[in-house]
Amino acid sequence: MKKKQEALELMESIAKDNKVRIVEGDAYDYFKNWWNPILRELAPRVAVATPSKLAQLFYENVTSENVRNSLTFMVQAGFLKEHRNRYVQSDKAILGSSEKIPKAIRNMHKQMARFAEKAIENFPVSDRNFSGMTVAVNREAYERIVKELDICRKKIAEIVSAAEDYDRIYRVNLQLFPLTKEIEK
Repeated sequence: MKKKQEALELMESIAKDNKVRIVEGDAYDYFKNWWNPILRELAPRVAVATPSKLAQLFYENVTSENVRNSLTFMVQAGFLKEHRNRYVQSDKAILGSSEKIPKAIRNMHKQMARFAEKAIENFPVSDRNFSGMTVAVNREAYERIVKELDICRKKIAEIVSAAEDYDRIYRVNLQLFPLTKEIEK
């Protein structure tokens, strides 16, 4: 428990330094709908961000009403600031603690995994990148890999923070999961 608390404090410190907002249990609704994180990135990048215009930019089906409700929620919850159909992000990034709002984050991960599966068929290789490895590991190697994935995710966040002139919203999934039961020695 002490290690978890220390890790949380370190994460909050890093988040503060990088203008990242860590959402708590009261932000369950942010992760409940898969389109919220996309809209939070998309709305500030569209000149006149009306719900109908934003809904038309999605590859997956989302209604203008979904967009309108989501934008209203994100403004009220402080994820976005709005002035005359122009939106600005309140924080550079949003991090959700899977321990605090596990069901919402799990559901969002499931939906994004379904979108990733569709992307293999729906987008040319020039617009998507899928790679993977099947490896044998022990617990120590697993823990080291998880740390490297965390480092990679942070590097990607730095690249995104430094970028300008965005022209699309992408999803990055870093996945590591077992394919077999534990092998007895």
